[in-house]
Amino acid sequence: MQVVISEDAIKKAVQQEYFNKKEASNFLGISMQTFKTWREKYGIHYQSVDGMVLFAKKDLQKFMEDHRK
Repeated sequence: MQVVISEDAIKKAVQQEYFNKKEASNFLGISMQTFKTWREKYGIHYQSVDGMVLFAKKDLQKFMEDHRK
């Protein structure tokens, strides 16, 4: 399955430091379901403030680097 990411989303991702679940999956270029699976399987780091779950860009980048083959 190919995920299409808009140009505006790409520009926003470059400047943004934290992402919600949808933005994080878009940043990684994967579906929301795949992101959910990876979060559960690999324990992707996140911050939770007042029930809002946010993913730091640096943590997402490190996760991908750690899984580089």
